[in-house]
Amino acid sequence: GNINSRKAPPVVAIGASPVYSVRRIGPRHIVLAEGGGAAATGVTNQLEVLLLSTNSDSTGLPIRASVSQQIGTDKYSNMNMDVACAGSPDQGLYYIACGQDEFCTIYETTGFIGNVNDQDKRLTFGVREVGRLTTDESYQRCCSFDPTSRGARLVTGGENGHVKVWNARDLVDYRDPRLARAPLLDIDAHTANVDSVDVSADGRYIVSVGDGTAHVWDIQFGRKVTSLTPPPGLVKGWKVRTVKFTPLGEQNMYLLAAFNQIARTSKSQSFLVIYEFNRQAATLQPKGVQGMKIGETISTLALSQDGQLCGVGTMDGGVYVLETIDLKELHAAPNTHGIFVTGIEFLDRSSRDVLLPRDLAMRGALPGPAANYRASIVSLSADKTVQLHTVPFDSSTPLSVSMLKIAMWSLFLYLLFWMIASFV
Repeated sequence: GNINSRKAPPVVAIGASPVYSVRRIGPRHIVLAEGGGAAATGVTNQLEVLLLSTNSDSTGLPIRASVSQQIGTDKYSNMNMDVACAGSPDQGLYYIACGQDEFCTIYETTGFIGNVNDQDKRLTFGVREVGRLTTDESYQRCCSFDPTSRGARLVTGGENGHVKVWNARDLVDYRDPRLARAPLLDIDAHTANVDSVDVSADGRYIVSVGDGTAHVWDIQFGRKVTSLTPPPGLVKGWKVRTVKFTPLGEQNMYLLAAFNQIARTSKSQSFLVIYEFNRQAATLQPKGVQGMKIGETISTLALSQDGQLCGVGTMDGGVYVLETIDLKELHAAPNTHGIFVTGIEFLDRSSRDVLLPRDLAMRGALPGPAANYRASIVSLSADKTVQLHTVPFDSSTPLSVSMLKIAMWSLFLYLLFWMIASFV
């Protein structure tokens, strides 16, 4: 068809360098991990913080992203990253873990800063480097904070197949770079690269992926609890790409796994599989399977904060949003990026980083930039673009209710920006 008939990709920002990872850092900012490596290529190695805000210009996109901060990382490209909140959100205190070659460098934010003379009032953070862990002999592949530890405990996976658990708070408390840092645990987990690690919502388990397999580990002792078994039909010819713990379930946990076909062709297919993890019996049982579009290969996976939705990025540049438990597709944007998707992240629908007056009794109730949608995600690609994809609320909602919601959100947003302007 006519190339002009295709809808333009929903680009909200373009990275200064190739972008490899994205994480929320509070409800109104995202941080991008960028770089080009140690070679003298002229490509900048940096972390880039973007401020998200509602958009009123003619682009048609509901959210705009503006650069509020750039943090140079010298000769080190930032290939993987995770972020943890170190206090209450209104304090603006976070830890950022960045995989830089064989190192994991920890940065901390020291609170919010803003320039009252800045016309756009670009609120950002004070950032400083805390220290560096040597996590692998050659290359760190992935990292994940324990969500219960406020940044104190960090899990890394390396090119040597080892999964390591670190006391990241030790770097904060004792900042002497001459001190040798040893991991709390060193698990010989895989025979090849560790492709992904994730920590359960209760902080008790690690799931690691490597050499096409996935294992669940006890985070305290490093004992293997169980291994993931492919569902019928995916036993031969498929391998695990990544696995995420969801916060869903009470007695049992649920995990979401992505399987890719080993032989990649135009007819190959990837699958999402939801697993139920019985902690008492130490078993993982597949509960649902959903095939992706023929020819698509999954490159990255993310979950919404409540675990109800999952976002998928593919090697062909596609972005998809599905319901986690029944794997029903809600949004499809095939080939929206020019090349493979490197990262994907859900945005917050509420802002919990504004400390409101006590008499309003509304702390944490203000809407975030993504409040008008059931889900909003940002996706990254090696094409340097940052795209925004949205899932609208159910269209069966009565018009009067929708209008009331919009009016309430508008009122809240006005109050939010008024208070931010007052504080900075």
